[in-house]
Amino acid sequence: MTRNKKLTILGVLVTVLVMTGALSIPAWANVKTGVAAYKSGNYARAYNEFAPLANQGNKRAQYNLGILFLTGRGVPKDARTAVD
Repeated sequence: MTRNKKLTILGVLVTVLVMTGALSIPAWANVKTGVAAYKSGNYARAYNEFAPLANQGNKRAQYNLGILFLTGRGVPKDARTAVD
């Protein structure tokens, strides 16, 4: 196999992994930042970290955002929004 063909295959593989979210390390980093903010009581920062990721379909961020709405920490308490 030629070097160019190997690079092409590698490029396709990386593209597939990125597209499927398998390489979403920055997203996980932001979830971890949100969790740290939540644990320290900075609920507004936690919301700001979780909300964009939740809107992009990140399940961990969606769960944590739901907890914020369920408990009313940093956002108005709203059980309906929490489960949506």
